[in-house]
Amino acid sequence: MKKRYILYAFLLIVVLLAGCEQSSTKKDPQKQDQSTTHQTIQNVKIISVQNSSFYTFADWYDNRHVFYIENHNGISTIFLYDLYNGSKKEFFKTPQKVITLQANPSHTRFVLYTSKSEKEASLLFLDKKGNEIHSVTLHSFDIQYSWNPTKPSELIVTGFGEDWSFNTYLINIQKHTKQKIDIPQPFAQWLNGEEVVYLDWKKDQQSLQAPLRKMNMKTGKTTTLEKGVGTFSMFPETLLAVKAMEDSEKEKNGTYEFYSSKWHKMKQFSAPVLSNFSGWLLPYSQFDSRQEVFYTYVPYQKGDASEYKGGFDMVSFSLKDGKMKRLFKGVDNIPFKLSPDGTMALYGYQLEEIMDLTRKEKRILANFSS
Repeated sequence: MKKRYILYAFLLIVVLLAGCEQSSTKKDPQKQDQSTTHQTIQNVKIISVQNSSFYTFADWYDNRHVFYIENHNGISTIFLYDLYNGSKKEFFKTPQKVITLQANPSHTRFVLYTSKSEKEASLLFLDKKGNEIHSVTLHSFDIQYSWNPTKPSELIVTGFGEDWSFNTYLINIQKHTKQKIDIPQPFAQWLNGEEVVYLDWKKDQQSLQAPLRKMNMKTGKTTTLEKGVGTFSMFPETLLAVKAMEDSEKEKNGTYEFYSSKWHKMKQFSAPVLSNFSGWLLPYSQFDSRQEVFYTYVPYQKGDASEYKGGFDMVSFSLKDGKMKRLFKGVDNIPFKLSPDGTMALYGYQLEEIMDLTRKEKRILANFSS
């Protein structure tokens, strides 16, 4: 059970893991969401950072600005960086170590996952101006959270003990409330504004698939959506369920099935799936909800993940016409983060490169110096 939890924590919690003050003559990013229609990846300014203090690029503030994090002398500082004029501005500073930063679906609120010790984790919530508007501290070894897709100030948070016991809470930033809720499994995600979905694994039973269930947060009523799902991801208005193909000759191929939040099947495709000792190891993925395009990596063949060295293609799959396109050939399965408009992506273990998904180009975003 512990191995399964560790695997799915790795799959579902993307640990995506800064700079001088901006001159007063520069425009405030909060007032400067300039159009990037005519910008290309060649217009992006490369930033110079110090190896000793730079931690990671973290997320997109808007289509023009990205966040990056510096850790120095016990202080974590979050900066806003303008990709097209190279200016940077301090956004937030905290004595707690920032592990991740993530925007809500509307990019109006930002959550920082911070840690003081191995047994205590905190979430700090910021508005668009970098003001701390709420915080929650849990006595937990690790945490996982999921933003409500229709209520920008609400999310569910699961805190884990070192033995992978867990408690789940409903957090409302605007009302400053924390309500403990009874969900039978961790890693629940919002299906819509009122319901969550989760995989209902049976205790002490080895299996590669489990029933996918939904639960109404108000009534507690549960409903089975699918009897056998290997893993799933929830995007705004769209759910991806990955299942084993029934053909025994393709038992390590997976079917990627896309459903609306009202549970209408939209499109599907099949692809090789890598496995390890405790289940499927699925590649990183992102979804552009505006254009209804899914991005992921596809291995060239099925097999054992620990032995696979064949590389991946980065592909896009349109839910509008069901067509798949290859964007980059022979790349590694490493994290990437879509811009709000879906045209660009931060890429790399520190998100230190940038991709132009329209022109199929990529380049470095940061130069590192000692």
